[in-house]
Amino acid sequence: MKKYIFSFLFLQCLTCLTLFSLAFAESNLTPQTDKADKKKQVSASILPEKFVLKKLLKNHADIQVLINSGTDPHSFEPKPKQLMELNNSSIYFSIGLPFEKVWLKRFTELNPQLKEISLNQNIALLPLDEHEENHEHNHEHEHEGNIDPHIWTSPNNLKIMAQTATKSLKERYPDLSEELDQNLADFTTELNQLDQELKNIFAKLKPEQKTFIVFHPAFNYFAKDYNLKELVVEQEGREPNPKKLVELSKLAQKEKVKLMIVQKGFPMGTAKTIADHLNIKVIEIDPLSENIDQELIKLAKALVQSK
Repeated sequence: MKKYIFSFLFLQCLTCLTLFSLAFAESNLTPQTDKADKKKQVSASILPEKFVLKKLLKNHADIQVLINSGTDPHSFEPKPKQLMELNNSSIYFSIGLPFEKVWLKRFTELNPQLKEISLNQNIALLPLDEHEENHEHNHEHEHEGNIDPHIWTSPNNLKIMAQTATKSLKERYPDLSEELDQNLADFTTELNQLDQELKNIFAKLKPEQKTFIVFHPAFNYFAKDYNLKELVVEQEGREPNPKKLVELSKLAQKEKVKLMIVQKGFPMGTAKTIADHLNIKVIEIDPLSENIDQELIKLAKALVQSK
């Protein structure tokens, strides 16, 4: 009897060991299979960059974005999961945001194969300093810290960003070269149509409708492209002091401002206080939206409709 019990237990143990060995072997083989079938992946800081990259890459690559809509880029820090996902990317497309100065070096340390490409190349950069708003700057300028990074709010800049991205994508993925060129041509046509649509909307704009108030200075490039003027509520990223509010109110009344824009995710309290005082309309626009083209059209229509 003991002999049969021993044999039974031996067979049970042998079966368990066999199953464990098969499971272990399968777990070792699975990553190799995944690696062979792994899809192309690139990374970017914000969703408007994804808007550009998706037009170029279509479904040929996954596009990882670190900062989602409604997130404040100025206080952003990537999560551990996002850092892990960067290991699968071949290119990181930067845009000139403050957090990149700290984190880009760490990204490439974690993934030495990661190539960083700045999408603000070949773009006439504007300063954040309101006293220098009529001067153009580049990366080597002494006021580099005051550069306005919101280049993607201009359709013309989006075209330049697409050209820069296409060049680097063709170098990394030569098998997609012809398709990337065609996609760039198609996207350029779309952006030209967007530019014309905005010009058609602004053709109805009255002189007193050309100035608008923004809580956060995100539309400087947009304003420059279409001969508009933005008055900024924030002071160096902070809510304005009482003196600044009085000055802003006087200037807004002088300019006959009819509209205030608040970025999605920013507090509405101060904006509503100013808007109520000036008896003007407040709308929410998301400059970090993946559908940045639609947000620009929304802004243009709101300006024309403001009374």
